[in-house]
Amino acid sequence: MIYMKCFGIESTAHTFGAAVIESDIDYVNYEKATCVILSNEKDSYTTEKGGMIPRDLAEHHYQAAPSVIKLALEKANVKLSEINLVAFSQGPGIGNALRCGAIAARQIALKNKVPLIGVNHCIAHLEIGRKLCSTLDPVMLYASGANTQIICYENNYYRVFGETLDTGIGNFLDTFGRELGLGFPAGPILDKMYFEGKKLIELPYTVKGMGKNKKRRFSILRAPQRFCNANRSNRKSTCAHREKRSNSWRRRGMLKSITKNGWKNVRRTRSYIIYSSKFSNGG
Repeated sequence: MIYMKCFGIESTAHTFGAAVIESDIDYVNYEKATCVILSNEKDSYTTEKGGMIPRDLAEHHYQAAPSVIKLALEKANVKLSEINLVAFSQGPGIGNALRCGAIAARQIALKNKVPLIGVNHCIAHLEIGRKLCSTLDPVMLYASGANTQIICYENNYYRVFGETLDTGIGNFLDTFGRELGLGFPAGPILDKMYFEGKKLIELPYTVKGMGKNKKRRFSILRAPQRFCNANRSNRKSTCAHREKRSNSWRRRGMLKSITKNGWKNVRRTRSYIIYSSKFSNGG
């Protein structure tokens, strides 16, 4: 059995992250190859007001990179000379931020004289969830900053069952929060307000598409922010029911997809919920 240590760098948006992964190489069956996370360190860009300014974001990443990389190696108890491969987020993402990660990854690869691999940001999200949950034919609810999609993996291909027509759920949350003056990222504050909202406020509800193909528009839920600013006492209730609407859309599309295909098993990760007819480890 051949073991390989990979050093990965993520810098697609507000976070600069570094991780060390150890995997055994199985040339016959990728599904049987192990994936052990030895370390996963990060440092995130935040603001008290407004969103991400690309120039300031890049400055944050350049300053955070040395300490994050050092900490990742220390936590993994691995020397830089023991790294066999360097991978980095090649996109999609914010150009200024992506450049920081690419430069750092290139320097490490050149110093160690090891291969440098650019990774698709979106596919990496899906592959991590599929690998850690040991799924064979998953349907995934992929909800991140710029993406909200229901995706199926079958016969070595990914197929999109449904997706938002305008903006991803993460960007929607941050934009809504920014308009309320909550700073970036707004998600944690909005999450707290969700549990404090009491009054029911009617909001738009539209899910388009027949069968498995579900599409939705999150931007129409931003309209109530004017109402929030005019009547601050209803801020928490508006935020609560806005989140309920957006979560309901995602659940409805996902349930329709799994009902059509007969998936029964479910596992949850940070960015997605995964359904599968069978998990490779028997779960």
